[in-house]
Amino acid sequence: MPDQHRRRLLRPRLRHPRLARHRCAVRLRGRGRRAHPHVVRRGLRRQDRQGRARLRVRHPDRRHLQRDRARVRRRRDAHAQRRHPRLRLGADARADQQHQQGRRHGVRRLTVPRVQLAAPAGTRRVLRAARTAAGWAVLGVVVLLLWPTNLGGCTSFTLVSGHSMEPTYRTGDIVVARCGVPQVGDVVIYRPAALDGARIIHRVIGGDPDGWRLQGDNNDAADPFTPTQHEVVGVEVLHVPRLGLAVGWAATPGVWASVLVLALALVVWPSAPRVRT
Repeated sequence: MPDQHRRRLLRPRLRHPRLARHRCAVRLRGRGRRAHPHVVRRGLRRQDRQGRARLRVRHPDRRHLQRDRARVRRRRDAHAQRRHPRLRLGADARADQQHQQGRRHGVRRLTVPRVQLAAPAGTRRVLRAARTAAGWAVLGVVVLLLWPTNLGGCTSFTLVSGHSMEPTYRTGDIVVARCGVPQVGDVVIYRPAALDGARIIHRVIGGDPDGWRLQGDNNDAADPFTPTQHEVVGVEVLHVPRLGLAVGWAATPGVWASVLVLALALVVWPSAPRVRT
């Protein structure tokens, strides 16, 4: 009995001569189920769709062939997307692939290729001109807002130096001001004629355009100057802390020399030869 049982176990699973070259069988999940030849896969799949059992395809060496198709498809698409970033993937790409396969094998399929409708040439030309005009308009607004006063504009940039406006402003801050008539409580930048062009940034505590009274937030007394509206450079609209320190560090000779050396190295450094395919 043991020898007969062993011979039965060692007997080939697919003994039909027409099926010998396939060397594949379909087994049902679960114990006690016998293997079926490859030709009955359609019937077993019908049973699987009806919910009776699930299929598992095995080779004689018992390695699984049928796997999660959705997972395999996702992995394949991710790999193709990494190698070809411009490749279209997903449902649309699979529909196109099925349509091409149907055309190649002469099979009529109910698939429609994805058609990308392009806008007419006139519409594309108008859209391109509109985008260009919008870009130039935005650039013009930015330049107009940031055009400095020493070039005829209305914006001034002042680096804070000193302690008279602490804790509002500290040394190294950048204050952006725009021209205009200040109100009481506004921070203004003015240039008194007695200081030969030096700028002072203080807060308005009173006065009128004929003579403003100003005082620093950290000072106990008002300024000795009463500038007129003509001497006021602008009213503060933006405060950027510590930006002046970074600008001053970038303007040092050592930083400029390093930037020039790096730019020269990038220009002189030989590039890799191009291989034409």
